[in-house]
Order: sequence, then C-alpha cells, then structure tokens
Amino acid sequence: MENYKGYELFIDAAYYDMICVRKVGDTDFNDTIHVSTLQEAIETVDEITALTDYMDWYKNKYGGVIMLSDYWIKEFVSGR
Repeated sequence: MENYKGYELFIDAAYYDMICVRKVGDTDFNDTIHVSTLQEAIETVDEITALTDYMDWYKNKYGGVIMLSDYWIKEFVSGR
C-alpha cells in the first residue's frame, strides 16, 4: 500500500486486482475508485486534489458555498 496526498493506493484483490484509490482511513466501498495502473491512480489523485483545492479557493475568495460534493468530483474523475 502506498499513501499519496492523503489517499491510499493499493491492489484490491477482491476487485479483479485493480488499483484502489481511497482517502486514508476510509472503509466505505462506495467511496473508492478503481483504476488499472499505479500511474493512473496517481493521476486520479492529482485530479481530485486539484478540483478540491479549487473549490476551497473559490469558497475562501467568494465566501459562498459550492453545490458540488466529493461524490460528484469522484463521478467526474472516474468518467461516469
């Protein structure tokens, strides 16, 4: 298992030996993303963190609430 920017990257034997991406300490299967390669997992985490960093910047700059949750970020990143 490898930690990268607050996310765990590991081989999920129960899911066709794909690489699993999830936040450190999270155990809910619905909060995971599965990808084929470690490089793809790293790119996925980079996309997620870029989007969440932008959301934090926007909220701090404009003092508003963004109607976008972590769920929709994962949906966008996984291409569903």
